[in-house]
Amino acid sequence: MATAPITFIDLFAGAGGFSEGFLQAEAGEHRYDFLLASDINENCELTHLVRYNHQLGLGIKFMRSDIKAAGFVDRLKEMVGSPVDVVCGGPPCQSFSLAGRRRKNDKKDDLFAGYLRVIEALRPKYFVMENVPGILTKDGGAHKARILREIAAIVDPAATASVAASLPVEARWLRLRLEHPVRQYVSELEMAFRDATRTQLKYKESKTSRDVATVRHGIRLLTRSAELRHLADTVMREKSHADIDNDDFVDEFDRFVDTLQPASIAERCLTALARLPNINLAEAFEVLLLSPAECLDRAASQFPALAHRCADARLYRCTGPLTLDASDYGVPQRRKRVIFVGCRRDQKLIDHIPPRVAPDQKTTVSEALWDLDYLAPGEAADHYNGAATVGAPARLPDGRVGGTRTYADWCRDGRIQAKRPAVYVRNIDDYEKGRFVEAELHNHQSSSHNAKVVARLRAIMAAGRYEPDTQADLAQQGLATGKRDYVLLKADEPATTVVTMPDDFIHYRVPRAPTVREMARLQSFDDSFVFQGKRTTGGHRRKDEVPQYTLVGNAVPPLMARAIAEEILKVIK
Repeated sequence: MATAPITFIDLFAGAGGFSEGFLQAEAGEHRYDFLLASDINENCELTHLVRYNHQLGLGIKFMRSDIKAAGFVDRLKEMVGSPVDVVCGGPPCQSFSLAGRRRKNDKKDDLFAGYLRVIEALRPKYFVMENVPGILTKDGGAHKARILREIAAIVDPAATASVAASLPVEARWLRLRLEHPVRQYVSELEMAFRDATRTQLKYKESKTSRDVATVRHGIRLLTRSAELRHLADTVMREKSHADIDNDDFVDEFDRFVDTLQPASIAERCLTALARLPNINLAEAFEVLLLSPAECLDRAASQFPALAHRCADARLYRCTGPLTLDASDYGVPQRRKRVIFVGCRRDQKLIDHIPPRVAPDQKTTVSEALWDLDYLAPGEAADHYNGAATVGAPARLPDGRVGGTRTYADWCRDGRIQAKRPAVYVRNIDDYEKGRFVEAELHNHQSSSHNAKVVARLRAIMAAGRYEPDTQADLAQQGLATGKRDYVLLKADEPATTVVTMPDDFIHYRVPRAPTVREMARLQSFDDSFVFQGKRTTGGHRRKDEVPQYTLVGNAVPPLMARAIAEEILKVIK
């Protein structure tokens, strides 16, 4: 009897690195069934539809939407239509990256909260969140602590209601916070404040006091928390669109967004209440700011007999975060990423993703690219180099040494068997009209460098590095450039982290930047995985367009995703 497949969905799907890795994964008879992917960009949707629906024939659903949009969770549940075992995704990481300045109130920072709202609604057995190492040190580690705290804050509503029903009368506000949504809790608070001002204050004071007005209006704002969150999101989106940072606008924007936060509103109410000694509602505001999990902590502390039941009400556990190096999983790239693996309380905790390859067996750049390295600057090709590979070890499809095929063989032949040939389309309209371009090889076009750039790249290759002494030599030859850095790929080592800017890299053999296909090989994508839409774009358009190089550079390496997925398959109940 066949084992039922384990279902998964991919949020912030991008090109589909997680999707690809999960579909490759296997453990005994266990496999994954891909239900749905979601991203905000059209080219991500196009790439998924061509790969998974047209080529692989899976019939997945794609939800193109902002995870922070009103109604996102309800629409997602409707589109999925069945239980989800695993949720994976990597909320965009630009504001966390160690490579640049970190911005306060960046619209990307709170995408984790949107991701966790999905987890709370779908309650999968496992979830995986991926990001860059910079997230561990953002705000002195406060952001990492917040993520772990919010994961722990996801609770079982039925168990929480049981705890609330057992609380004594004197824990009124704690009970209300556990029993009701925030909006209903605030309505109870509003009625309590209205009664208090009527009975504890003189009529004139209740109508003219600035402190009374502050509390009253603060409560009204708190009843509109969802609307204020949407307003804050809109402001942050506009701030990001206009690149507001390190200028005379940023402080005003940040102050306004901070003012809209429930914690800021409640703090102002508490300050005003301190000047109204006859009204004793400070505890109600303090409890309002607690998450359900924090309410359970307080209940356990105040009423020890309920401590065990409070602990059982927490739905998820999470170790880590875990820091992984993609080169440990057969990827020809030293790419460090942080993952959070959460498991529902009825599942086994995963605290380790074992490396697949030994330190001296890691896949090298030349192993990955030897049959693609024949292009000169400005050339394009739709075929492979026919020369025989020299000295490349045989590897299994998951990157381990063994078997009869090389890494390049697996990329050419495919780790997933397709029903149709690989195709390229320009846009959604061409996809819907079946305007497909077939070829043996896609995405293999090199940049058209001018003679001066080629000479500069050749000089850096000869020097073997791009450091101050190399830059001085370039200046003497009239080849100086304002570029901060070049990364020279080394044939006998894994690459450094692949990014979205191809011109930051120099090919190990030819004085040019790598092609999209070569960058994809360094990420461990099969050649049959075609990156759709524009090859590249520049400047301000990067905010709205996700061209091929960006799809590749932002992706989770499929072989690393496969290793994560297989660890889950081994233990999932």
